[in-house]
Amino acid sequence: QLDEDGGLDWNALMHAVKPETKCALIQRSCGYSWRQSLSVNDIGRAIKIIKMQNPECSVMVDNCYGELVESIEPPMVGADLMAGSLIKNPGGTIAPCGGYVAGKKKLVEAAAARLSAPGLGVDCGSTPGDIMRAFFQGLFLSPQMVGEAIKGSFLIAEVLASKGYKVQPLPRVPRCDTVQ
Repeated sequence: QLDEDGGLDWNALMHAVKPETKCALIQRSCGYSWRQSLSVNDIGRAIKIIKMQNPECSVMVDNCYGELVESIEPPMVGADLMAGSLIKNPGGTIAPCGGYVAGKKKLVEAAAARLSAPGLGVDCGSTPGDIMRAFFQGLFLSPQMVGEAIKGSFLIAEVLASKGYKVQPLPRVPRCDTVQ
């Protein structure tokens, strides 16, 4: 739940999780919304609040646009599962399709079973063999491409703000994702 300025509504979160809540979803990036993206530390704080209310509740993070931007990732602060697109950050700008899930083994296996077919799990899927090279090249290039995207976002924010445009995030503010 978001508050008026687009950040997490911490007070509402304190009472949002019920004993029957099985899963909580946290979206790291603002995506196409005009709000602040969440830092991994904010995600960790939210996870602690969720788990205090219901320790059995799984927490899944939509990590799109956030991979490799900070020095830590959501599972390092308690996320049970995270997912993202290989077309964005971890694909290094060249992966033509695909996505990933990472986290607790049981949850990754459950996601894989839903993404393919019951009983098949991660043993097969719809990845054509002729794009595997692009996947691996993209993974290799991803740290550099994410760094370049962050540098570009600083420049774009600075130039547009100097011309009077409203920008989010503001120039010179640390980034949590690659969205400007």
